[in-house]
Amino acid sequence: MRRAILAALVAALLIAPVVQAAPSSEPFVSDIVLLQTDLHYGDSYSFFVRFPQEAARNARRPQFEEAPIIQTNCYPYATGTLDYLAQTWTQDRWKVTGGWEGVTWPRPLDQYRPFGGRYWLGGGAHCVAYLASFAMKNDQLVTTIWDTTSFEVSP
Repeated sequence: MRRAILAALVAALLIAPVVQAAPSSEPFVSDIVLLQTDLHYGDSYSFFVRFPQEAARNARRPQFEEAPIIQTNCYPYATGTLDYLAQTWTQDRWKVTGGWEGVTWPRPLDQYRPFGGRYWLGGGAHCVAYLASFAMKNDQLVTTIWDTTSFEVSP
């Protein structure tokens, strides 16, 4: 009896028409989400990110090995100027329909500084993170911002 049922199931699978899912009419939605709450100067932070396949394709260009990049800019309340800049990439990522999802390497909120900028030495700040990829087109650097998020760092 069991063999007859199994044979019937196999036969049904073999003769059943193959139905493919209709392509989604919804565009792929990129996302960047801070994984920590109540951040203070010196704490580490990381993100959950979701990005389309085209953002990862740029990784094939040797000058942009890790794509996309997540850049965080912080503006301490005391100065209001860009005194912190850090970049991170996905530590672990997995394929999803139309793109990728992943978790970034953690970065500390401390003395990373922008090119030629001042150091952030403590206190609260407003921070903005960008999920971006880069490509060279006609000898020009092209930046694509897939998503942004902002967060506050408590003093």
